Amino acid sequence: MKSQKIIISNLQFSTLVVLFTVGSSILIIPRKLAEAAEQDAWISAILTVIIGLVLVTFYSKIAGLHPDKHYFDCVKHILGKWLGGFVIAITYIFFFFLSVLVLWNIGDFLKTQILVNTPITVIFILFMMTVIFGVRAGLESIARSSEIFIPWILSLMFLTVIFLIGSLETENLLPVFEGGIQSIVYGSYYFLSFPFLELLTFLMITPYVKTKKRVKHSFMEGVLIGGLVLTIAITFCILVLGADFTERNSFPFYVLGKKVTIADILERVEVFIAIIWFLSIYFKLAVTVYVLTSGLQSIFKLKDYRPLTLPIGMLIIVTATLMFSTTMKQVEFSEVFFYPFTYIVCLVIPTTVYITGLIKQKRKRA
Repeated sequence: MKSQKIIISNLQFSTLVVLFTVGSSILIIPRKLAEAAEQDAWISAILTVIIGLVLVTFYSKIAGLHPDKHYFDCVKHILGKWLGGFVIAITYIFFFFLSVLVLWNIGDFLKTQILVNTPITVIFILFMMTVIFGVRAGLESIARSSEIFIPWILSLMFLTVIFLIGSLETENLLPVFEGGIQSIVYGSYYFLSFPFLELLTFLMITPYVKTKKRVKHSFMEGVLIGGLVLTIAITFCILVLGADFTERNSFPFYVLGKKVTIADILERVEVFIAIIWFLSIYFKLAVTVYVLTSGLQSIFKLKDYRPLTLPIGMLIIVTATLMFSTTMKQVEFSEVFFYPFTYIVCLVIPTTVYITGLIKQKRKRA
């Protein structure tokens, strides 16, 4: 991987973090938070974004142990060949299932909301083909594209919010703290795992950031902007739709767009929201597929990752098709297995790696 001399700017790194954070979360997480914290979902969101900033500061410290090594190489260097290999295998499985879930999210949305008569597998194939095309173009191309699209995505988000201001009902936020601190923490449990803990993925990219001393700042900027976008989305869902409706609808933020009508001139604003989601989820899946293929290249010391893109992409499609015949099965998989698995892979293991790395560094200096 190093021989490719990949370089992305710190701004591009930040934009990728923003899009990855918003990704599949913007349409799905409002429902999860409303289900857990009801009208206090906005408090849970703010709390989680703060924790997310602390988390990526920690991730930046891991990257700082060996700035020129990606996460897999860092783990192997610190934990050794066998234990490190085991951890890498577990982390790779996490990246794979993350990709499967992201693909399922876009397929489920299109199947239920827009392309109702189209087989979901066809949607998977079409979307994955565009992702494979982008991944084969390289990380630098993905990063440059994100830099081009981010102003449009944020502008569409801003316009949607402006159009909704007249529909706000502040009483939907009351009573505050009705469910107590427990429900707020419960909401943060979901929100932290999806998407903030998933940002561990970017430790596979940090070696290619141009100014490594500013990786932490770029990471935090991306999380802050992405977290702000998600917090606004969650808050507006509660303010406009109410906690009960937000909890009962699969894609509440998409429904918000249907509420906007401006003097019978501008309608169907949900198209804006769909565009925001398509673009952000495209970049999220592109990053995860790139990490899967380039990670496999690193493990087996291959010359190029590109020949791996098609088989990995097809495997993701097949897995998404076979594992989740219904949305309920996907939700059950996420809640029973994937969320706890995320905490193990993205919090417990990195903490162990970091502490072990610090101990080894101190021993060398002694």
